[in-house]
Amino acid sequence: FLQEVKNFATFYSFRIHDLVHDLALFVAKDECLYVSSNIQNIPENVGHLSFAESSLFDNLEIKKSASVRTVLFPNGGVGANGEAILNTCLSKFKCLRVLDLSGSTFETLPR
Repeated sequence: FLQEVKNFATFYSFRIHDLVHDLALFVAKDECLYVSSNIQNIPENVGHLSFAESSLFDNLEIKKSASVRTVLFPNGGVGANGEAILNTCLSKFKCLRVLDLSGSTFETLPR
C-alpha cells in the first residue's frame, strides 16, 4: 500500500497509490470532517473534526453529539481561546477521546 516513506526527524511522510487514497476518502467521508471555511453545523455522524484555524470553531452552532471523538487544530493549535474550546468540547462531546490543546496558555487543566 505504501509506495514511498520519508523520515523528516519529527514526522514521517507516506505516499500511497491514488486508488487506495480514493478508497480511504470514500470510506471516511461521513466520519471525518476538515473545517476550512465557515460552516454552521456539524453533521450528526461525524466522529473526527479537524480545523484549519481555531477561529472557525467559534462560528459553529454545536449541539450535543455522542459521535465526535476527536478534535484537532493542526495549523497552530487552539491559541488564546483554548479555555472556551475546552469547555465547549467537554460539555458537548460526551465520547471525546482526543482534544488537541497545543498552542494553549493553560498552566493547569480545570477539573
